[in-house]
Amino acid sequence: MTANNASIVVVCPTLLNHDAVGAATAALYRDLSLCPNWTVTLLSRRTERSDTPVTIVHSLGDLLMNRKFLEADLIIYIFAIYNELFDAMLIGNGRARQVVRFHNVTPVEFVDASQSDIIVKSLDQLRNFDVADEIWADSQENVDELLRRRIANGRAVRMPISVEPLIEASVLDKPAADNVNILYVGRFVPSKGIIDLINAISTARYYIPGVKLRMLGNLSSAPKEYLEKIISTIKEHNLESVIDVNGPVSADELARAYKCSHVFMTASHHEGFCVPVIEALAAGCVPVTYSNSNLRHISGGLGRLSAEDNPDSLAAALVDVVRAITAPSSIVLPLDRGDTPVAEFDNLSSRHLRTFAPDICAERVTRRVVDLLSMSQRDASSKSRITSVLDEKA
Repeated sequence: MTANNASIVVVCPTLLNHDAVGAATAALYRDLSLCPNWTVTLLSRRTERSDTPVTIVHSLGDLLMNRKFLEADLIIYIFAIYNELFDAMLIGNGRARQVVRFHNVTPVEFVDASQSDIIVKSLDQLRNFDVADEIWADSQENVDELLRRRIANGRAVRMPISVEPLIEASVLDKPAADNVNILYVGRFVPSKGIIDLINAISTARYYIPGVKLRMLGNLSSAPKEYLEKIISTIKEHNLESVIDVNGPVSADELARAYKCSHVFMTASHHEGFCVPVIEALAAGCVPVTYSNSNLRHISGGLGRLSAEDNPDSLAAALVDVVRAITAPSSIVLPLDRGDTPVAEFDNLSSRHLRTFAPDICAERVTRRVVDLLSMSQRDASSKSRITSVLDEKA
């Protein structure tokens, strides 16, 4: 084996459509498969994606006996939530370098009580990372999370996932701002703070008449009681004509939603990455979010943060941004980086978005893999030399 001739296995227990982890895993497989002489195999228990070939393994034992797993020179585990397959890293295959791509775990206080056990098991399983050679954390927040938990002993490196914008548009090309369009994209679960978002819009509409919020996400995965609470809260505040709740939409429709929106807004309580913020910036939307988890970092100062868990503060941030957008003579946006000329926003966004560009991310990952495989080769050569010396002495 050399860095130019290697077998790589990616272990991702579940590969889903319309899912950030699934998309990131498919991109990783694609990028690695483009490298000459690398044999890449994706092992999974279940897949919904038709764009990425998968070899199915049914259990931990099945994984450990898989021929590709046993022959691998590098094993990459995709961790987002507990799965027994991740216990394989405790023993590996006896020869391969092992890497974990860490997508973080939603804290137990932000999930439904029925999910608390799996979250606790997920956090306990993070201890497995201590045996890995390297941890690829999607974001600064995920690096910090491992540091807070004293896991992996400083072997976590920031390795952003790639984001392919659905559409690229200018902040200057938005529809006339008589009606300001606000967009939320994400799941309808308690951790996303949907009730806070509704309450913030309820407050803000008195200061910015004409505001409209469209919320897009997979309604079928929302807990029934939580979805009922969302609908009842909208009615309680008489926001039926202001807030539009939609189920999943096509990629084309989502792109159109980004293009005609002025602001992307979320009251999420926890994000390990937050792909919609990157998609929104590419589409010329100004992100308005809480200041927690990776929301503090993801926009690169090109959004507006508010005090976390405070809908009134979120409303005030939205009002400031919308007033700047709608002012006839407005020339600056009140962003976290400071007052920013509207004409400069697009250039700054383009520069920030290069961090997440597919070609940049592919090059970054390939470089790390080459280094890891080269280290494996050096270790093997070193062991071979030691064995020769011992044989000679014998």
